[in-house]
Amino acid sequence: MAKEEKKSRIVDMTQGSPGRLILSFALPLMLGNVFQQLYTFVDTLVVGQALGVNALAALGASEWLTFLMFGSVQGLTQGFSVIISQKFGAGQEGELRRAVFQAVLLSAAAAILLTALGQAALSAVLAWMGTPEEIRGLALLYLRFIYAGIPAAILYNTAAAVLRAVGDSRTPLRAMTVSSVCNIVLDL
Repeated sequence: MAKEEKKSRIVDMTQGSPGRLILSFALPLMLGNVFQQLYTFVDTLVVGQALGVNALAALGASEWLTFLMFGSVQGLTQGFSVIISQKFGAGQEGELRRAVFQAVLLSAAAAILLTALGQAALSAVLAWMGTPEEIRGLALLYLRFIYAGIPAAILYNTAAAVLRAVGDSRTPLRAMTVSSVCNIVLDL
């Protein structure tokens, strides 16, 4: 039964109305992006209301480095989906498994590398960017927490890329929704 349930989430994007397929695949992606933006919105709202101007300025000073990290993670993991979707579409199950395995290995290596490099360089990069001294410590503290979460971000994005590559854009949406709700509850 569980196997049948899993199969029902996989969508053959070559069968059916292209417009309907694209819309049914894209809507969960768009909603996922909305939930992802809720992270920043709620964090900014809570920090501004509860912690004051310097903390809010530190959050703003950190935004570029946060965007750079998440953009790099998303770029890497979306690259995996190209190969995986090709193997899936061609029905090459062995090659598909190999591509997923390689994606997981590369993700693990990237998680270690990005976390280590990020943590080592954050202070220097904030200084290089000209972040004012009065907020640099707060920005560094915030970024250390964000960059400590790189492995989790890579895990989610790798799993989401694999699922989307086989036509399942709803499961990543569910995960992002739960994650966003947890973030909001923990922020408040």
